[in-house]
Amino acid sequence: MKQKSLLLTLLLLPLMVSAQFYNPYNPYNYNQQQAMQDAYNMGRAAAERDRQALLNNPNMLWASIVENLGKGYAFPDAYEKAYEQAEHLASTHDDARGYLMQGYMSEMGIGTTRNRLYAKMCYKSGADLGNKICKREWNRCNEGDYYDEDNADAFKLYYAQLVNSAYSAAQSLNWNSNSGRYSQESTRHSNRNSRCSSCGGTGVNPAPNSGGSLVSWVAHYNRRGVECRYCGRYSEHYHDRCASCNVPKY
Repeated sequence: MKQKSLLLTLLLLPLMVSAQFYNPYNPYNYNQQQAMQDAYNMGRAAAERDRQALLNNPNMLWASIVENLGKGYAFPDAYEKAYEQAEHLASTHDDARGYLMQGYMSEMGIGTTRNRLYAKMCYKSGADLGNKICKREWNRCNEGDYYDEDNADAFKLYYAQLVNSAYSAAQSLNWNSNSGRYSQESTRHSNRNSRCSSCGGTGVNPAPNSGGSLVSWVAHYNRRGVECRYCGRYSEHYHDRCASCNVPKY
């Protein structure tokens, strides 16, 4: 009888150990679960501290805005995040860079709904803080001269290449200082050079370029599925400025 009891105990021992190990009320298992929950809470708290540190530091926030603008070329949701950060930079820190970026993005409908009137208000707020670029853009809008879809494409391309090339965030304010408003500049230039044999007076090289050009040379960006006005293709590609009559000024 004792042998049978011992044998039964030996057979049931693994099941008893397993039941003890998987018992949710086992103090050891509770400590494991609590430790995992504590680690999760600590991770969330650390992430929130980092987020607050970013929001409270205007320069860090500006660098994050530029980074998101660069990411937006591949991940459009990043434009919305960049706009939210620009709004925070402007409203919380009264930083002209935030007003300027809100103006650009509102005027061209990048990361937010296009609203030219609100863009003018943002430029004016930045101009009142003494920002010369905001003042220039505000004066332009007052003259009824607004950025269009081609400028929006150039804006996106500029920041994508800016981030990819690891330029200084401080340089990023002047997205249109060198590359400029490609479409308008090309049109104005073409009026003066309508007899150019290379481009036919458009100021744009008719040969498509799949990429690799300097920002200052890009004259037109064509999105996939849209008929290109210069070559008729529907693929995603670029067109450089005409090398004969529309060389960018450095």
